[in-house]
Amino acid sequence: MRNIFNTLISLIRKILYVSTHEFCEKFHIRRRPRVIQLPITSRCNSACVTCNVWKKEFEKKDVDAEQLTTVLRDPFFKKVNAVGVNGGELSLHPHFIQVIESILTLPRIKYISVISNGLLTEKLLSVLKETKKKCEKKSVILTLTLSIDGVGEVQERVRGVKHAYMKVYNTLISILNNQQVYCDHINIGCTISSYNVYYLPQMELLSQQLHIPIEFHLAVPNKRIHTFEDANRYSVLADTRATKIAAEFFYKKMEERSSSMYDALRYFMQYKFLTKNGEERMALCSYKYQDVTVDENLNLYLCATASDCIGNLQKETPKQMFEKGKIKEMENKTFKNCNTCIHYCWQPTFKALLSFLFFKIRKTINVTKFKFLLKWKL
Repeated sequence: MRNIFNTLISLIRKILYVSTHEFCEKFHIRRRPRVIQLPITSRCNSACVTCNVWKKEFEKKDVDAEQLTTVLRDPFFKKVNAVGVNGGELSLHPHFIQVIESILTLPRIKYISVISNGLLTEKLLSVLKETKKKCEKKSVILTLTLSIDGVGEVQERVRGVKHAYMKVYNTLISILNNQQVYCDHINIGCTISSYNVYYLPQMELLSQQLHIPIEFHLAVPNKRIHTFEDANRYSVLADTRATKIAAEFFYKKMEERSSSMYDALRYFMQYKFLTKNGEERMALCSYKYQDVTVDENLNLYLCATASDCIGNLQKETPKQMFEKGKIKEMENKTFKNCNTCIHYCWQPTFKALLSFLFFKIRKTINVTKFKFLLKWKL
């Protein structure tokens, strides 16, 4: 009875979340952000095929911790409870700990998530250890995602760095051997592209062997990392066979008994996106009417994928950007790309919930019919 009650409460919360979000989207109501995506540096020590931020023609810049603290004092950010820290490679920031201290000045901060390529083991472990101590003092949960897109040669090909797999593997093992010192939660982030789509079972095996969660997501066009115009180099949607392989992979993940209902729903949304050739998004996106991105230059964006710069937070406050119509203008410009984007595929729309429910019902009916016919023939 208790499990049924908890499931019902969880379902009610999910429906309320979806209802609130879709209401805000329908009536163009912008809420204060709860999440900030914060790329703190454009410097990187890898040469990933799904990213151009490392290339020489793009400026290399680190966010200034003191200036960031000033920016985050703005009332616009007072409800932020989660910050995603990334790059470039975040461990290359010369004052990483000061940046974390700036983030911890947010009055409602509860979660900090950091994403690293894990190539600089000693340096990353050092900053994580110090970061964990500071987060504990503020009762903030620290989550680490290590970006691993393949095993062995596949990782080296995607990263463009020799021995990339062994380096990140050593980092991963070092953290797992003493995780409580470095983070509260750890997982692997695997970006699916045409370079690794045929080798995803190897990543599943790695996850199982190390008993560590893995999150699969599709590589998408991304303005922040300068790949918005040339995503066909790596997108599975640019190749019919790769698209089918990726769709089959997500279908299999969706049907696995070990997948929770939440994970199965996420896999379903990505599966449907692929079967529609990337032309129908079924996932909500909190960046449409709530969350924001702040880059290493302290420029404000909506999402990191399709939004252009709205303005610089050292020169204008978010309130001034609102009053000048800059945010509304950027919404209208950016939202044209939303239906063909599968980034931030976390929460379902009502359409996705219903589609997933009918999909499960149809499958159950078909399986029942099959079993009945099989029994009848025997």
